[in-house]
Amino acid sequence: MSSLKRHRALSRIWASDPGWKGWFTTVNHTDLGRMFLTVAVFFFVVGGVLAMLIRAQLATPRS
Repeated sequence: MSSLKRHRALSRIWASDPGWKGWFTTVNHTDLGRMFLTVAVFFFVVGGVLAMLIRAQLATPRS
């Protein structure tokens, strides 16, 4: 097997599937890092919103 054929075969094996399935089943470290940071920022924002709601509740008397 020539080097070019081997490279094409390996590229086909390690390529990500198209669409959402390929995004969630990727082995590419760059895509995994982006997903990790996206989830971290999302939960940071959710936590901030919930903290503001708690503060708004505590700002009213007898709450």
